[in-house]
Amino acid sequence: MAEQVVAGGGLVSGAIFNPDFTGVRHLLASTARELPLFRTSKYVQSDIGTETYHGIRQALDAGHTVLFSGCPCQVAGLRLFLQSDYPNLLTCAVACHGISSPGWFQHYRAQCDIARESPVVDFSFRNKAKGWKKFQIRQVLRNGQVLQEYFGHNYFMWSFLRNLCLRYTCYECRYKGDNMPADILLADFWGVGSLHSEFDTDDRGTSLVVLMTNKGFKAIEDIADRLFLAEVDFESAIGKNPPIRFSFARPPLRRKFLRDAFRRKLPVLMKKYPISPAPSLWVRGIGKARKLLRSWIKASRSESA
Repeated sequence: MAEQVVAGGGLVSGAIFNPDFTGVRHLLASTARELPLFRTSKYVQSDIGTETYHGIRQALDAGHTVLFSGCPCQVAGLRLFLQSDYPNLLTCAVACHGISSPGWFQHYRAQCDIARESPVVDFSFRNKAKGWKKFQIRQVLRNGQVLQEYFGHNYFMWSFLRNLCLRYTCYECRYKGDNMPADILLADFWGVGSLHSEFDTDDRGTSLVVLMTNKGFKAIEDIADRLFLAEVDFESAIGKNPPIRFSFARPPLRRKFLRDAFRRKLPVLMKKYPISPAPSLWVRGIGKARKLLRSWIKASRSESA
């Protein structure tokens, strides 16, 4: 979509890493050369800035097509700023787990740089060298060293997946399900193998594209000859992607964790809040234990009878 827009003289706005990889910001791009910066996942709140919003409005008023991509709340923020439904604006949201604290990510990165005595020159949240289902955090240091960690073993990603570093509004997000403010929603298609096994043969990942408006449908239709597409039932498609419909509950430790995160050095913090299995694993385990207990009680009653 981005290539299509800039080829027609339009502009694209999306999230890019800062040069030192300590944060994320939005860029308004007009050339194909800039588009690769928008690629890859970024699990940090991006700094959009009023200049980006003003630039988008100026471009729209001048008749240019603008493609804006971001989290659903950022799409809603743009629409509130514009106060007008521009026919030449195309909005694309990503399915959002929640937005993590940029301050915590910056602090985490600074602590890592000090410990390694060499700054990061390249950073990837979801490197797929070992596959899409086992993605890794990949960091390249200035001294040439390459570090790779399974996402569940990386402390920042652990805190993110445990929902300990999300914004307060993310725990009660209003932009879920039918209240999605974008023309198109993009997500990982978790569970694609059970619905379309032909899209799950190389473990490189499959995208879920949800068309929310006629404008979004037209945008995909215009580039359909460059895509591999298959239509799926919506309810089946989002079955293994709950963040599309629900917000995560705020953990009781959230406030205490973030307070300590900014006050303590990383080794001390990791000792106080050690990496542990994600809540879903615990919930799954509790569910199995309850099922076994019910079966045991039922069997006991049958024997007594």
